[in-house]
Amino acid sequence: MSSCYREAVARELKRKTLATISAMIYLRRVHGMYHYRPNALPPNYEFNLEFHKPKQDRCDTCELYKMKKDDERYQRHVQGKQATKAERDRDRERVKSAPPANNVGTEHSGSNSGLEAVICFDLENVLSCPRANISNFFYKRKLSVYHLTAHCSIDKRGYGAVWCETTSGRSANDLASALVTILSMILQQHSAITKFVLWSDSCVAQNRNSVMSFALQDFMRSHSQLECIKQKFCEPGHSNIQEVDNIHSHIEKVLNVSDIYSPLGLMRALLKVTPKRPLSIRQMKGDDFKDYQEAARKLKYSVVPYSEVKHAVYKQGADYTILYRTSFDEQLQEVELQAVDICSAVSTRSSGRKKQKTPVACPAAMKTWPAAHLLHSKPKLSAEKKTDIKSMLKFMPAAS
Repeated sequence: MSSCYREAVARELKRKTLATISAMIYLRRVHGMYHYRPNALPPNYEFNLEFHKPKQDRCDTCELYKMKKDDERYQRHVQGKQATKAERDRDRERVKSAPPANNVGTEHSGSNSGLEAVICFDLENVLSCPRANISNFFYKRKLSVYHLTAHCSIDKRGYGAVWCETTSGRSANDLASALVTILSMILQQHSAITKFVLWSDSCVAQNRNSVMSFALQDFMRSHSQLECIKQKFCEPGHSNIQEVDNIHSHIEKVLNVSDIYSPLGLMRALLKVTPKRPLSIRQMKGDDFKDYQEAARKLKYSVVPYSEVKHAVYKQGADYTILYRTSFDEQLQEVELQAVDICSAVSTRSSGRKKQKTPVACPAAMKTWPAAHLLHSKPKLSAEKKTDIKSMLKFMPAAS
């Protein structure tokens, strides 16, 4: 059978299938007929119905290949995309084959031992407050609210950490603090978890960096029941965390029909998402954000090529060791983190006027795990944004 003939047959089958489904929908909605009869309509009747095709952001590398500008890079990109999808499918199959957790939804499910939780997380698009169909709001500067969303494979529930721009920003420190908060919430619900597998996008500034590595290692040190934490990253331009994308879609549907005037109102709206299995939301406060970046500078994370890493493993008891690989087809390789003495750093002259300090590695005997302190500096709103928010107060209800 030639390829042209197969394509023609496939197109014809698709056309007939769509026609049959369209007829069923039309008869049910318009004429109230719940049993489709082939002779109920005239032959060759055309319906103005079609399946909705969801929009999807196109990958830069794939678009360059369409313009015939980088063939070799595209082949590597396709291989990485296929390997990432295969790895993600293996994690999904492993979750399906695992025994179901008892007492899911209770505070503790300690009857199961050795649970492995696959967590997908991503930062949602910036949410603005107030949010309403008032013409005056359209041209005003609004308060930015950030929401880190996660999905747990054990209870199939969504978890979230919410904070506004007056509490903190959306740097690596903020994302790491929010992720640690979400992991703590999941451990409170399922205390028998011993392994975490974290899936996220490959954004170096937020997820794939030394700050996140230190935060996860520090979190594991404070929870002795954890054996290891694995970080896995999607191929740039292609998402493999559809579970979180689904949660974001449900959130947008709720927000599009809601009037929100404050972060508290946003929290109420988020609790209405998926009523059968509501989200578990935590409002972040100033004490929840730690300065992991300053603590990570005391360890030499430069031995890990974060811009190329696809998989990183942190093990309990091996604080100064990281396993990583730059492709899912490769074997994990181990690197040791050396302690860095910032005080005795050697000053070197850079190309500019300022001097840069090169950290000096310390002997093994001087190794002490750095402590992450609280972030004391809080961002402030600009005077223009304050003025715009005050001008919108007269359109807001008192109890919002």
